[in-house]
Amino acid sequence: MVHAGADIIREIITKRLVDGLSTYRDLKMQDQCKDCIYIDIWDPTQIQSAGGAQYFMLMMDGFLSFRTVAFLSSKSANVILKVFKAYQMKSKCQTGKKIKKI
Repeated sequence: MVHAGADIIREIITKRLVDGLSTYRDLKMQDQCKDCIYIDIWDPTQIQSAGGAQYFMLMMDGFLSFRTVAFLSSKSANVILKVFKAYQMKSKCQTGKKIKKI
C-alpha cells in the first residue's frame, strides 16, 4: 500500500488523471497531525536483505517528516516492540522529549 502526499494528489486532480476525483478544499500538509509518529509495517519482500530481513518498519515524525527505517526478521509483536522501544529511546535522547502519539 502507498500513501500519496498532498502534492501527488493535487497533481492527479490538476492533470485529471482520475475521473471524478476532486476535493472540497485546498490540500495542505497542515492537515497532518504534527504531534504524531506514523508507523507503517511492510509485507514480506520477495528478496531478503543482506541481513536476512523480509519486512521493514517505517517510522516518521509528523512534525519534521523525519523518517527512520528498520529492517525486521519477522512481523511478530516482540520484534516490532523491540524496534519501537529502541526508536523511542533514541528519539528521547536526541530531542529530550517523549513520544506522545502514534
